[in-house]
Amino acid sequence: MAAEPTTSGDALMECRICAMEATENELCVPCGCTGSLTYAHPRCVQQWVSRKNLGDTRERGICEICGEAWRIEINVPAPATEADLMRAQLEWVTRILGCAFFRVTTGFPRENDENILRTLGPYLSGPWDSLVTKLNRPTLAKRFQAWVATMKERAAARREARKARSGEAESSAAPA
Repeated sequence: MAAEPTTSGDALMECRICAMEATENELCVPCGCTGSLTYAHPRCVQQWVSRKNLGDTRERGICEICGEAWRIEINVPAPATEADLMRAQLEWVTRILGCAFFRVTTGFPRENDENILRTLGPYLSGPWDSLVTKLNRPTLAKRFQAWVATMKERAAARREARKARSGEAESSAAPA
């Protein structure tokens, strides 16, 4: 249900960003766009321009629709630096690990949660450290496989030693 117009006779218009109705006094014409894109709240334009979409290469000083510079005064943020990108990646990995840790500890893990903790967990310290240590311990099957490989290596070494001893014995028994 649309709001009633004010008693001063101002017509209600819609902000192109938040789609909320407002009077013409509350809205501005931020650029050269026309039609339904003409009006916007100044705070909505500022939030739109300030939105930190890291890696976004669009020019923040102009409207991406009409290509005209902003007509209102807004604070255009500086482009993301390499440090900003690294910080964003670190926050992203931390969030992924935190969510995986929460799901595993509450008993509702997703298919790859343990794998995420096992592979990313050792590189970033957090509440998941003890769980990562537990997950990265060799399993019984892995320990058995390692034991079998060790036994095979020892058996091969014993065979080689016997061959070497029998070769020595044959060479010493042969007439000179």
